[in-house]
Amino acid sequence: MVKIISDSTCDLSKEIVDRYNIDIVPLHVLMGDNEYEDGVNITPDEIFAWSDANKTTPKTSAPSMESVIETFKPCIEKGYDIVAFAISEDMSTSANVMRLAAQELNAEDKIKVIDSANLSTGIGHQVVEAAIMAQHGKNADEIAGVFGNLMEKPGLMTICMILVVAVCFGIVCMGLQKGVEKITKKMMILLLALMVILAIRSATLPGAGEGIRFYLLPDFKKAAESGLKEVIFAAMGQSFFTLSLGIGAIAIFGSYIDKKRRLTGEAVCVTVLDTCVALIAGMIIFPACFAFGVQPDSGPSLIFITLPNIFNSMSGGRIWGTLFFLCMLFAAASTVIAVFENIIAFAMDLTNCSRAKAVVINLIAIVILSLPCILGFNVLSGFQPLGAGSNVLDLEDFIVSNNLLPLGSLVYLLFCTSRYGWGWKKFCEEANAGEGIKFPKWTRIYVSYILPLIVLFIFVQGYWSKFVG
Repeated sequence: MVKIISDSTCDLSKEIVDRYNIDIVPLHVLMGDNEYEDGVNITPDEIFAWSDANKTTPKTSAPSMESVIETFKPCIEKGYDIVAFAISEDMSTSANVMRLAAQELNAEDKIKVIDSANLSTGIGHQVVEAAIMAQHGKNADEIAGVFGNLMEKPGLMTICMILVVAVCFGIVCMGLQKGVEKITKKMMILLLALMVILAIRSATLPGAGEGIRFYLLPDFKKAAESGLKEVIFAAMGQSFFTLSLGIGAIAIFGSYIDKKRRLTGEAVCVTVLDTCVALIAGMIIFPACFAFGVQPDSGPSLIFITLPNIFNSMSGGRIWGTLFFLCMLFAAASTVIAVFENIIAFAMDLTNCSRAKAVVINLIAIVILSLPCILGFNVLSGFQPLGAGSNVLDLEDFIVSNNLLPLGSLVYLLFCTSRYGWGWKKFCEEANAGEGIKFPKWTRIYVSYILPLIVLFIFVQGYWSKFVG
């Protein structure tokens, strides 16, 4: 026999709880100076009323060890195996409390704790599905196995990867104007519109003001605590990444610009637009995080776990969540298409092959080269190339971010400014061809000597931070 238990973030109605014989462990809700048990001595309507009246959201804390044990113990004594669902571990310690309770009861073999990576509707669907499986005679191991992480399913991840690679290479195969330019231009316009809508919605959430202040007001004390050098290094590293400096992508697209327009003006436009988009993205994420009491430094899980849960908690959350992930889709697809165009342009120039042939060969190569990254989260999870907790993706990120980007930029700089490469004179002739802003001559000393030293510092600092500091 299997008993399904969930913490109260599943938000299931009493009717469903009774129908499927589900037990609920309440989280604690902190509203001002008062503390309540969710669903026991306070209702969702009362929470919403308090939130509206106070223009903020209440804080929550994980269930107490005592309440979890009180829920688990009678089930164990009756001979049940337990599958217990908890809110995402990125948002609460609820799952860990359940594991500790299982240890306290010496029943770790009888209790399976599932990190739902969700809350509200997301965890509710999982709990109901598990309860239906229990009613159909599935045991605890079978039920727990169904709710494994996507990262543990290399087959599904491989299919998704191949689909994305094939679609993006298909767009590149259509050609520069009919494919890359036509499609990415529409995606970028839609992306910008969706981001503005989401930023306005996020900034108008109750309690969003604290997030806006955190985001926009500099805290020099914290910068000093982290180390000013580290802050500067992180900012410059981000600039390399966001502009694809060092791997030729921005140079490839620069080569497509009409000779009537000078490159300096286009470079300024790209920099300003990139910065504006980044600022808008921050206006989506940080106010929403503070409005719902979520830590804004959760890394990738912030995007794929925390924010979906925030949208679930919003009025009209499905609409806002759909808009957000449309933004993510457009942003990711445009980046992949840009990188693929870079690869294809290189292959065509190097071998004089057709675009279609270059696409087919590189599609196969990219699929094969992407497999280690996928397997690094499951089959090759024991391979930790950069120390405990690292994986294949960390190694690939290190190769690109800490090596290719800075060293590629350094080579590009020296080629453009040194007499052993293209040379300063030829560079200025190319950059200043057409109409628009001229590349300033006074920067020669800076770009020829000072900027290469800065790039070299970033390269060395990356290794120092990774392996020493």
